[in-house]
Amino acid sequence: MKPVRAAGVLSSMLMARRFQQEQLRFEKDLTKLREKLDNVQKVNDAKFILMRHRGITERQAYDLIRKQAMAKRATTTEIAQSIINAESILSNMGDT
Repeated sequence: MKPVRAAGVLSSMLMARRFQQEQLRFEKDLTKLREKLDNVQKVNDAKFILMRHRGITERQAYDLIRKQAMAKRATTTEIAQSIINAESILSNMGDT
């Protein structure tokens, strides 16, 4: 067996550290993208709820969500979630 050289161990440790940092960055980026996709889906769901209930276009529905978000100083995602929750509650009330 050959003895382990310090330079070889050090370079391996540096490579492993760099790989770990890259992995953490990729995981963080992936989490952000998943959250963004989830938020976009919520806004789309809310738009379709508004389109169905009010008979408006997709653009008008988005403008309505945006206007409410600005008036309430909230994000469009928060308003969209409120619309989704309200529609869920109202549809469940009709079942009882």
